Amino acid sequence: EREVREREEAFTQAFNQLDADRDGLLTPHELAVALMTLNPEVFKDIGQASAEASHVIENYDTSGRGGINLADFIRLSLDHGKEITADDKEALEHIKEAELSVAAIPPS
Repeated sequence: EREVREREEAFTQAFNQLDADRDGLLTPHELAVALMTLNPEVFKDIGQASAEASHVIENYDTSGRGGINLADFIRLSLDHGKEITADDKEALEHIKEAELSVAAIPPS
């Protein structure tokens, strides 16, 4: 259980560092900036990074909001070069449940 919470926290911290406007969604621009920052040798200009960000969002946006939420971000992270552990799967399930709970709250 402790390892699961540590994994959740690590994913959440990484996501929050990229979520510049703190709205819980990585926008195409936020994702493009992250791609350029993390892979400057691959993404040399914003146009190239924006094209990749759009492609990523098309493949990982499960909410249909035009961006990547935390659960999508974890799936994306795990899909790219990392072995998925049981703790990762459990952390993702906890986060999905929390996001579903928040999504069920009607806007005021």
